[in-house]
Amino acid sequence: MASISEDTTKENFYDTYDGKFREQDILHNEKGPDIHLNDPSVEIGESTSRSVKKTSREMRKHLKNTGQEFVNAAGKLVPAKVFVNKCCGCQQGCAKVISAARREKLFNTYYEIPWEEKTTFIKQHVQLKHVNRRYSKKEESRRTYSRVYRLSDENGSLKIVCKKFFLDTIAVSCKRVNGALHRNIVFGEIEPDKRGRQKKVKIEDEQFAYQFISNLPTYELDGLKYLTNEVSVTGMHKSYKEICSQFQRLPVSIFYFRKLFSTKFELYFRPQNK
Repeated sequence: MASISEDTTKENFYDTYDGKFREQDILHNEKGPDIHLNDPSVEIGESTSRSVKKTSREMRKHLKNTGQEFVNAAGKLVPAKVFVNKCCGCQQGCAKVISAARREKLFNTYYEIPWEEKTTFIKQHVQLKHVNRRYSKKEESRRTYSRVYRLSDENGSLKIVCKKFFLDTIAVSCKRVNGALHRNIVFGEIEPDKRGRQKKVKIEDEQFAYQFISNLPTYELDGLKYLTNEVSVTGMHKSYKEICSQFQRLPVSIFYFRKLFSTKFELYFRPQNK
């Protein structure tokens, strides 16, 4: 395998490999260890602090979904959800069709079920229908649908209630209802929440990215190793994607690339003149 000298510049970087960046050199570099970031047994720098952050985030999410008191990411204390039999004061007389005891039971049931089932509950009790009457004289209106809010009484019959009565019963905001109504349905079930989840990276793709970073020219100064030509992770990732395109490989995301660079390498960015 051709070696990369300290005199290698960005212009002749690929010339070191006879005009091509050979894929076999990347995949079979003896210096590159067999690494895999998706393997929980592999120790990664700062893994302990990240694990603690992940655990605290999951705990905070659990407390929020169950209506308990929790401290949000900004450090603010969010009080627990407590049922309050608020009167909506509307002309429909919602309190006459749904008793306070029934409202409290619906409130307790709502915070005992998982997040996906909460979304299902909202979608089942909020009906969308076309607007019957328009008050705007404009031909095009932003409102396409009207919402009909319903709650079940002691006999299980759905009764129409006003928006305020519905939101106060389960102690949620209009934003939560908006999000639930926009959720996709897959085979009759609500699609699970995918926020914070990343697609698994194949081992060979991870190793390809690792060897790419390993082959970048470096120089040492004051006991530290600096990258010769690269000035940012974004620029490195751009060059990496060009190599992946050349060999028709699927590149890892810049977030995964940055994680790999910061946890598996002790390389620094610094101008050579300084």
